[in-house]
Amino acid sequence: MLGVPLDEVIRRSTDNPAIQVKRPELDQIAVGAEADLAVLRLDRGRFGFVDVRRGRIEGGERLGCEVTVRTGRLVFDYNGRAGSPWPTAKIDYPTS
Repeated sequence: MLGVPLDEVIRRSTDNPAIQVKRPELDQIAVGAEADLAVLRLDRGRFGFVDVRRGRIEGGERLGCEVTVRTGRLVFDYNGRAGSPWPTAKIDYPTS
């Protein structure tokens, strides 16, 4: 969101959607919560952004997702951060 402070971007992408779908419990980290988390990275450089009308604008920062956890389970790991170092990784083949 061009020109919007990072803390406001996070609020707009967590609190607001949870309220809109009438599930305010989804925007909290608490005992008993579903543990839906995103670990984001702030990239700096030259980036192009396109809107719904195919209009393009350039920006100097963008957010990228490193890890996503849904209901306590890892569902996305962009850089393999949750993996074991290769020499010690175990092969775990399904039995069925």
